[in-house]
Amino acid sequence: DIRQTFRTHTYLLRFTGEETTFKNAMRGLGSLAGMIPEENQWVATVRLAAGITVNQLLAAVLQVVQVQGLQEVIPGMNDIFIRQVNAAAQPANA
Repeated sequence: DIRQTFRTHTYLLRFTGEETTFKNAMRGLGSLAGMIPEENQWVATVRLAAGITVNQLLAAVLQVVQVQGLQEVIPGMNDIFIRQVNAAAQPANA
């Protein structure tokens, strides 16, 4: 339940197709945290913009690339702990 509460709306999207075309298709839908080639496909780490759904992302990119898989990245307990400690350590007026 805690891990679900701290979701970041970040997804790993595996696809085949043109890298630049993919980037153009997802413009305005979120940010691209990274993209690496892996065995004849690309693996993109995508963080959705506020109000954007996974279905909207898929509808846009399916027009230009072949999606091989989609997986939500849910932060681990250690990541959540570090994020909370860092947030608590920030001065109130920072």
